[in-house]
Amino acid sequence: MIITYQTEKVKNFVLDDITKEEQAYYERKYGINGEYLYQSEAENLGLSIPAYFAVSDEKKERVKNSRRWEYGAEIYHGGERIDLRVYRMDQSDSRNRGGKRSEIRGFSKASRYRLFKKIASLHQEKAQKRGRPIFVTLTYPEEYPDDFEIYKRDLDVFAKRVRRKYPSAFFVWRLEFQKRGAPHYHCLIFGIAKIPKTWLSKTWYDVVGSGDEKHLKAGTKVERVRSWRGVWSYVSKYLGKVPENQENVPESTGRFWGVYNKEGFGKCVVKEVIELSKELFYRARRILARATNYSLKGYTGWMGLTAFVKADSFVRVFDDTS
Repeated sequence: MIITYQTEKVKNFVLDDITKEEQAYYERKYGINGEYLYQSEAENLGLSIPAYFAVSDEKKERVKNSRRWEYGAEIYHGGERIDLRVYRMDQSDSRNRGGKRSEIRGFSKASRYRLFKKIASLHQEKAQKRGRPIFVTLTYPEEYPDDFEIYKRDLDVFAKRVRRKYPSAFFVWRLEFQKRGAPHYHCLIFGIAKIPKTWLSKTWYDVVGSGDEKHLKAGTKVERVRSWRGVWSYVSKYLGKVPENQENVPESTGRFWGVYNKEGFGKCVVKEVIELSKELFYRARRILARATNYSLKGYTGWMGLTAFVKADSFVRVFDDTS
């Protein structure tokens, strides 16, 4: 099947006899003059939506000849994450890292997924060397800032004071909005043996500067996690919660989650990257998919997989002699 579009701006804009995998690849990565064809651009060119397109036969051959694949695994020892990756390499041997991330508009399922991957990458023993993690909630009084630069600055000042008192501390934070529209933060803090409730309350009270005595008493909540399973329970219930209705979320908020003291976080990540043969990659993908009840229906050969499993229990999967 050959579809040819003739427009004023583009001549011989052709989608010819290529596979669905190739079609998807070209749609994502190529277009007019090597630029991605956005929907608005397609409409301007008079193309149907969705706009299927490909490059010329000459360019298609050049892309095919220059493309090669590398298969690998990223194993997070001591954690609960294994990434199977397929790297598409060009002639200069540089890895395609994808495009620019879209504007942040609320806490999405994709945000939740990235947050889960971050937590799962931690070496649990290293992360708990100074004690089990601490759950902290930071709330505002009746009067609260509606400017994201102010409440993000408050979080930054709070983080710096925590680091000043506890240099080894690092934490994952999540911004959420209450029904009344007030911002509040959930924090999962590592690297602290003990954090006094009085110090925490006074610190956040001073940062906010409300002068409200009720806020001094009720502006913070602190709880020590009992197990790593408790960490996941907290992450699912609070840090990773995707609100059903985000109408009360302001248009400008910046990021909804992040890590403070990334260097400290990084010291608790033990990642090993190994190269795989094509056959071993497919075998590992099947095994990890079964272990996590993940369906590979619709998967193509170049699609990777992230498995939330105890990484050290699955290292043997990558033994090509087994």
